[in-house]
Amino acid sequence: MRLSPGSPEILAKAAEALLVTGDVDGSITLSDAALAKAPFNVRALRVRGLAASSNGQVNQADEILTLAGNWSLRDDPSHTWLIQQRLRQGNYASAFAHAETLVRRRPDLYDRTFRLFTTAAKLDTRAAPILANLLATRPPWRASYLQSLYNDEGMPVLISLGILLQNTEAPLTDAELRDIYQVLLRQSRLPALRYLRAHLRRPALQPFVDNGRFAAPLSTALQPFGWSLATGPGIELLVSEDEVSDDNLALRASYRALAPATMVSQLMTLSSGAYLFSLRERVPAAAEGARFEWRVVCLESNREILRHTTDLGNSSQDTWRSASIAMSVPSEDCQTQQLLLDARPADFRTSMSAWYDDIEIIGAPGA
Repeated sequence: MRLSPGSPEILAKAAEALLVTGDVDGSITLSDAALAKAPFNVRALRVRGLAASSNGQVNQADEILTLAGNWSLRDDPSHTWLIQQRLRQGNYASAFAHAETLVRRRPDLYDRTFRLFTTAAKLDTRAAPILANLLATRPPWRASYLQSLYNDEGMPVLISLGILLQNTEAPLTDAELRDIYQVLLRQSRLPALRYLRAHLRRPALQPFVDNGRFAAPLSTALQPFGWSLATGPGIELLVSEDEVSDDNLALRASYRALAPATMVSQLMTLSSGAYLFSLRERVPAAAEGARFEWRVVCLESNREILRHTTDLGNSSQDTWRSASIAMSVPSEDCQTQQLLLDARPADFRTSMSAWYDDIEIIGAPGA
């Protein structure tokens, strides 16, 4: 101050220092002096606004700090005050916009800002649509925020946002939705899993078995609602031409080990009722005592509601055969099911293999 008493920047810094010590009147005097020389000095403007807030002049502070925030996207104290003020006013659009200004360039503020977003969305139904619109702009922090919701507090907000984003120009990507589905399954949040899929219809609710003809690449499936192929010793799974019918893709399952193993799985959300499970199968070579089993199991109760056995000891090479089995989904403890292909080897090590195609579940006639 002694060296350059007329410098607007020096005056603004001195005003800021006085405000920190509690000398509100002194900070007002110096910030006004700075603004008289440099009306666009953001530091002086911010100090003047915070001083007005300290004196209870909230409306004046709002006007001044709004100017400071608009003039500088990097003035964190102004944006912080504006976030708090807009939240008190219930103006979520403005509060979230100022918060986004901070978090876009301050990853160290992710945790604090994300908690603000989530708490607001939980406490006030007006907040979630505004937050969804902000996420629809695909900000650089979108993935981090979605992942921050993988917990008890955040999951209801995450599901709500997923549904709201569906009607925007930036719905959940397949990768984002796949991750959410997998988290819900891993955390045994089966009702939430069914609810989200039913509202998004991703993947489509019918056919009940996704890609049962193996016409689409398995990598495009929205897991866990698609074929999941196991890996491990002795397991070989391949989708290719079936060697008998030209241009027909099918699943070839081969296994060589002593312990039983699940080869293939797919999650389903069948409603209660009667169904028919059907497939075509071909066994290229006999394997005495070995068998493959298709099963449908209720995840809620681990109850088995379908079992179809491919007997590898009695087969006709190069011949496809069809099978159709009735199944019933109970009304209780079976809203989510898993379709499984299990290998049941013989008591001695042997190679076992079979081809499968046209796997389908349909509502039973008259059901």
